[in-house]
Amino acid sequence: SHLLAVGLYYLSAAIPMTALVAWLMARAPLLGFLGGTARLLLGSAFTIFVLAVAYPVLHFLLGIGWVNRFFTLFTLTHYYRRYREPGTGLKDLK
Repeated sequence: SHLLAVGLYYLSAAIPMTALVAWLMARAPLLGFLGGTARLLLGSAFTIFVLAVAYPVLHFLLGIGWVNRFFTLFTLTHYYRRYREPGTGLKDLK
């Protein structure tokens, strides 16, 4: 879901990582030497953690009808169809 992707981006990358890196740099000046590398490693680990927590929660929530309908309506793939080249049939795919 595109809505989930945007939400997870702000939840895992944009907002908390800025605060976390600033907090860590204030308490551990040695991490300031690493700079971008430390931020990249912390950001990656935190993003993986958020994804590992969010997907089981989303799986549970999609069992609720109105939540499922909400995510279905706000997914762009719901509105697009698969591309089918004119003149190509199943026989041509073998």
